[in-house]
Amino acid sequence: MENREIIVSVHMITYNHENYIASAIEGVIIQEVNFPIELIISDDCSTDKTKLIIENYANRNPNLINPIFRDNNIGSMSNFLDTFNYCTGKYIALCEGDDYWIDPYKLQKQVDFLEANPEYLMCCHRSKIEKDGIIIGKYGGYDFDTNLSINDIIKKGGEFIPTTSIVFKSTILSDMMAFSAGSPIGDYPLQIYCGIYGKVFHFYNIMSVYRTQTSTSWSQIINHNKGMQVQFIHKQINWFKSANEYSNYLFDNEFRYVTGERLITLSVLNDDYASLPHNDCVRYFLKQNSRSVRISLYARMYGMNFIHKIYKKIFR
Repeated sequence: MENREIIVSVHMITYNHENYIASAIEGVIIQEVNFPIELIISDDCSTDKTKLIIENYANRNPNLINPIFRDNNIGSMSNFLDTFNYCTGKYIALCEGDDYWIDPYKLQKQVDFLEANPEYLMCCHRSKIEKDGIIIGKYGGYDFDTNLSINDIIKKGGEFIPTTSIVFKSTILSDMMAFSAGSPIGDYPLQIYCGIYGKVFHFYNIMSVYRTQTSTSWSQIINHNKGMQVQFIHKQINWFKSANEYSNYLFDNEFRYVTGERLITLSVLNDDYASLPHNDCVRYFLKQNSRSVRISLYARMYGMNFIHKIYKKIFR
C-alpha cells in the first residue's frame, strides 16, 4: 500500500463468510470520503472460499485492502484483538465479515462528528436487521440523535449498539485493551470504556445491516451449546467485577445490575435457583424493574414455572 496518513482503519474479522464477505467489502469500497482509509481484513483460517474472495478484492484494490490470513484458527476474540495491531488510522471503524454498510457517507458523517467534538471517544448509529436475506427489523438505540448514557451502555449488555456501527478514536486502544482484559467479547467492553472515559454519540440514521443467525456467527454457535453459554456467562461475571474495580466503583449499581441478570440466566441454564435469594446483585436487578415488567420479561424468556420459583424464593 502507498505511504499516506490513514484517517480511518476499517477493522474486519471473518471466518467462513463466503456468502457474506463480498457485501461487507463492497460496503467499504462505496464509501465517499475526503480522507484516506484502509480496510484490514483478518481471516481466521477459513475452510470455505472466504480467503479466495478476499484475495480477489485485495488484488483489485491494493491501495485500500490489507488482508491478513491466519495459518491457524485462533478464535473470534483473539482475532478481534490482534487485528487492532494492524490498524494505523486515527479512527477505527468496526464491521464484521457477515455484516455490511449501506450508506456511502457513513464514515464521512462519523469522522466529521468526531473531528468537531474531541470530547467524544466513539459514535454509532442504528442498523437494519437481516435474517436469511430478509430485513426483519431495526437494531440500535434511539430514533433520534443523542448522547448515550453509561447507564444505557452497561445495562443493555452490548445489544444497544450494533458492532458494525462503531467508529472510535484509536488513541484509546492501549488503555481499552487493559480495561477489556478477561472479557469473552470485545465490542461490549469497548463501548463501556468509551462511555466511562469519554462520551458516546448515537446517530438516528440507519447506515448498516446486521445479519442475525448466520450459521457461522459466534453468537449462533454459542446459543446452541449449553456448555459454551455457561462458560461465557462465568467469564462475563468475572469481567464485570474487574471492570467495576478498574473504574473505581463509580458505576457499581450498573455492574451489579448486569451481574444479577447474568446470574439469573446462569441459574436457568443449570436449573439451579437455590443461591438466587441470597445474592445481592440478583435482588438489586429484580427490584429495579416493576413487578409486572419482571413477570412479563421472565415469563417470556424462561416460562412461568421459573417465575413462580423465583417469586416464591425472593418475594415471599
